[in-house]
Amino acid sequence: MSKASLNTLAQRIGYQFNNLDLLAQALAHPITEAERNNEMLEFLGDRVLGLVLAEYLVGAKLKNEGEAARHLAHLASGALCADIAATWQLEKYVSASEAQFTERVLANYCEAVIGAIYQDGGLTAARQFVLQHWKTRLSEAPPVDAKTALQEWAAKQGKELPQYKKISSQGPAHQPIFIYQVSLAPEASARGEGMSRRQAEQAAALALLQQLGVIA
Repeated sequence: MSKASLNTLAQRIGYQFNNLDLLAQALAHPITEAERNNEMLEFLGDRVLGLVLAEYLVGAKLKNEGEAARHLAHLASGALCADIAATWQLEKYVSASEAQFTERVLANYCEAVIGAIYQDGGLTAARQFVLQHWKTRLSEAPPVDAKTALQEWAAKQGKELPQYKKISSQGPAHQPIFIYQVSLAPEASARGEGMSRRQAEQAAALALLQQLGVIA
């Protein structure tokens, strides 16, 4: 990628690199550029993101550790990272073409960029960057954890734990759609689909909660 393109992206995300090569490395494909890929920056960025968000949540007015953990899981989720990466139009700048820019792919590049900023400017720079781009999402209520809600409802009803079963996976290997079924004894069941096992199980649990009239 040209220096001009890297500078354009740096301006778009609002961070001026001292070492622009770090941004280039963050955008290097982990398979096609084996000698200089973004996997370690992604690994680092994931941890930095979690630390910055956890630090922020400690200062927020939350009830307890459990509530903080739910907020952290939402704010550091792949879905939210992918949403933020999409606002940068990051797919236009990666150094190797992806067949499909899935949620997981975009989230990985987002974390690699954060890792590059940490390497370039330290924790202060990374903290400022994360809080700048996450600021409109920090006050969001975490989405309903349907699996936990279903498990808690089943326990209150004296029922056995919900059982999840993979029904099928569809679509191309780079962008599969998983279908899972959740069952509660004796005969209640529902199905859900998603781009990962977790998403499909959550969708199935939500569908069953709605079926049972637990939530609207």
